[in-house]
Amino acid sequence: MIVHDTRGLSKGFGYITYSTTEEATHAITQQNGGIYEGREVVVNYANTTYNATRNETNPTRTLYIGNIPYELTDVDLQEIFEDLKGITDVRIPVDRRTGLPRGFGHVDFADLESATAAKEMLSRKAPYGRKLFVNYAKRKIMTPEDYSRYKDKKMEKRDSEVERQTAGEGQSPTASEVREPENRD
Repeated sequence: MIVHDTRGLSKGFGYITYSTTEEATHAITQQNGGIYEGREVVVNYANTTYNATRNETNPTRTLYIGNIPYELTDVDLQEIFEDLKGITDVRIPVDRRTGLPRGFGHVDFADLESATAAKEMLSRKAPYGRKLFVNYAKRKIMTPEDYSRYKDKKMEKRDSEVERQTAGEGQSPTASEVREPENRD
């Protein structure tokens, strides 16, 4: 199966499922390093085993899910999550320019046990041939410098909004600024 992007173009890799390990080993020895359409071919085993010790963080009620296929639809997402218990929220960020998913998401669970069970199940799923990367989400820790920059940006944004509002008010008078002409009789 060749993996394609949302435009229908090949992403430059694919997956082949063999019925035996010997067939896969033979394909690797015969094809790895060969040339196909002017490009070197890399053939190896797909990483399909769940490695419980890799990049582990302390368990939380929120899972980070990476390597989500860009072509995944809402129906596909529902099918992936339908067997999971205790989900309270699912967030899949979308690119503002294209409207397409950004390839990762976060899932919140009611309790730690549900999150742990879901991590085990989701780690074995590979929608559209892309194995999901699942780990416990960790809070971003801001350094004092990061926090200072964050507050400065927030203040700049607020100041520019206030400036924009006051500039808009200066262009056309409000009802309180319109006065009746004085009667000079």
